[in-house]
Amino acid sequence: MKKLFLGIAVLAITACGNTNQKSSANPVKDTPSVQTKMMAAGAASTITGPCTLDGLTFKKANEWIGKFKKDGSHTKDVISIWFSKDWVKQTRDLLDIEYNNDTKTNGFRMYFAKNDNNDLTLVVTATKDGPPYIASNGMKAITHQDFFTHKNPVTMLRSSTKDFTEEYARNDGTLLYTLTKPYPPTLCLPTNTNHVISTTDAVRFVSQFDKNPINTRSEWYDRDAIKNLDDELNAGPKNADGFRVYFAKDDDGFNMLVLVTTTSETNSAGVVYHKDDLQCYTKVNTNLKYKKRKPDVGEFDRGEKCPIYCNGVLPCDSCDDDGNPPPKVKKGKTGH
Repeated sequence: MKKLFLGIAVLAITACGNTNQKSSANPVKDTPSVQTKMMAAGAASTITGPCTLDGLTFKKANEWIGKFKKDGSHTKDVISIWFSKDWVKQTRDLLDIEYNNDTKTNGFRMYFAKNDNNDLTLVVTATKDGPPYIASNGMKAITHQDFFTHKNPVTMLRSSTKDFTEEYARNDGTLLYTLTKPYPPTLCLPTNTNHVISTTDAVRFVSQFDKNPINTRSEWYDRDAIKNLDDELNAGPKNADGFRVYFAKDDDGFNMLVLVTTTSETNSAGVVYHKDDLQCYTKVNTNLKYKKRKPDVGEFDRGEKCPIYCNGVLPCDSCDDDGNPPPKVKKGKTGH
């Protein structure tokens, strides 16, 4: 059985980060003209201010996430989203670098969002630890605060179908829609391994995605999730090319994400497509940081969902265009 992970608007190739140069004090504003040029040109562009892991400015990401929060309805036109192997590698490298410096980046969050065309998509942000809090289910949890100011500029590949694809229909590669029993057996992964679900569950969850309004705002994953994806792609066949994110719904009626690695294939018509790879090539590291947390801290390793765990999530209605909250007003005596 294959590792199936529980639980983005196309831009030009973007390098985002804070290089501590003078230009970083004046981030590129996300005006319609800038967005139009970036999407039309398909060439390198630089966002020097706070940004997401998929190359959106904070302002644009906040806008798209806010649109979805206000209206979770959708047409079911987009059924899945594909990310390239290069994106996985660069995201892993960035999170590792920032974890080892003062940022202590701990993972990433995938948001359900609506782009400028009002189509369903995803926005991906880095996160770092924040203060503990009590979640809506009464469990103690750690805030996973979205983080946007990256000190190390990283090229985020979102320029074309080579790096990112919103998939509007089932195709030769979307095997979780077409598998028939008996499903591939469990070969190398225990059923309770972090970040992993069975093929049987994955097929059922994907089939349960429907046209009803989406009731989940985001899912959070720790750094080990991107590490596992990267390791699996590197250990797999030479044509391993990325991973697919399926929109799905669990047995309790909550929307979710299912992630599965893919290979590059060519059909009889000469069309290249991304095929779900249901083989397993690596053993999951069971000595994971978040697996060691005490039970009363909450479950972090199978896609931490908001609306249950929502501290630190967008949108931020009172933030400025760079993601900064309004300054606190100091209390003092008033008089005439």
